[in-house]
Amino acid sequence: MDEKITLDRKTFKALAQDTRITILKELGKRRKTQTELAKQLNLSNSTIKEHLENLGEADLVKQIDEGYKWKYYELTKKGKNIIYPHETKIWISLIMALLALTIATNNLISKLTPSAIKAPELASTAKEAGRNMIEDAEETFAGAPPPHETLTSYPHFAVPYTDILIILTLAILLGILIGWLIKSKRS
Repeated sequence: MDEKITLDRKTFKALAQDTRITILKELGKRRKTQTELAKQLNLSNSTIKEHLENLGEADLVKQIDEGYKWKYYELTKKGKNIIYPHETKIWISLIMALLALTIATNNLISKLTPSAIKAPELASTAKEAGRNMIEDAEETFAGAPPPHETLTSYPHFAVPYTDILIILTLAILLGILIGWLIKSKRS
């Protein structure tokens, strides 16, 4: 799944000037026209055109002609990989962490839901059974000394700490990944 970037002679030549790298970064934000780039970089249209042609020959940018007066330029896949080499991996990690968080949350809810629904039923059934046992014991052992232990019949509930820990870990991982993406988009 790791995509390799081949840097041939044309690519090195295209990346040799700071202006072209700046153009790539600007096009990484959104597609732009030649005039927009010229205004942003305080260069002439002809200079920008020459830089865009060199970047196009290196397959780093492409011209989008939608049949209108303006022609837009945007990064190719190769150009995006040079400007944002780790972003694809981060997005895949983000999606996998989100999927794992969803599964872990669903697992936790499924463990808690049956207990929460059945707890009142179990408690009333247990209380009734306890009363019946006490009544039976009183009839059977009438006059005998009371037992040392009393019967308590509360349903036992185990807190799924492992599931909660997994959910917290995945939530922290998601926060880190989202923070990295936001930081990389701002810079």
